[in-house]
Parts: sequence; C-alpha cells; structure tokens
Amino acid sequence: MLQIEHTNMTFPLWGLVIFILWTIAVVVMLLTVRIRHLSAGGSPKDFGTPNDQSLLWRLFRVQSNLVENLPLYLGVVFLLTVRSVSGTAVSTKTTYPFPSDRYL
Repeated sequence: MLQIEHTNMTFPLWGLVIFILWTIAVVVMLLTVRIRHLSAGGSPKDFGTPNDQSLLWRLFRVQSNLVENLPLYLGVVFLLTVRSVSGTAVSTKTTYPFPSDRYL
C-alpha cells in the first residue's frame, strides 16, 4: 500500500498557490472586460488588435505571460519539493530580494 507523507507548506509551495490564484484572477478580469466590451457593441476583432492603451489587450498579454510561465514555475517548485530542498537560500530568496542579515 502506498503511504503519502504529510508535507508542510513551504515558501515555494505558497508562492505557487499565489501564482495560480493570481492567474485565475487575471482570467476572470479578462473575461469581465471582454463581456463588457461585447455588451457595449464592441467587435470580437478588437481582442487581437495590439494596443498598449487598451485594458483588453494588456490583460490579454498578462494572461498569456502567466500561462506561459506557470509550467516553468511549477516544475521548479515540484523539483524543490520532491528533492526536499529547503533552507535559507530557498525560503529567503522567495520572500526577500536581499540577504536579511545585512539590513537588520
């Protein structure tokens, strides 16, 4: 029988949870903007028109970038979790961009 050990949530796993929640939130925002655009009489052709001033285009690009990077981040977190890699280098770098001892 296969037994699964209980794994505590590490900083990389919490980062992955936040990344996934942020991706879902951006998709919901994009759907809301698209529905509002169509209900206001907009054309579906406007969805693919590159325009950095358009919220629709910017949300589309954000969503594309998130979906492209999610598998990469998932792979890194998976490897860290499977290999049980933890410690200051992994946990601190996910929350602080600089060594914390230097600024205390």
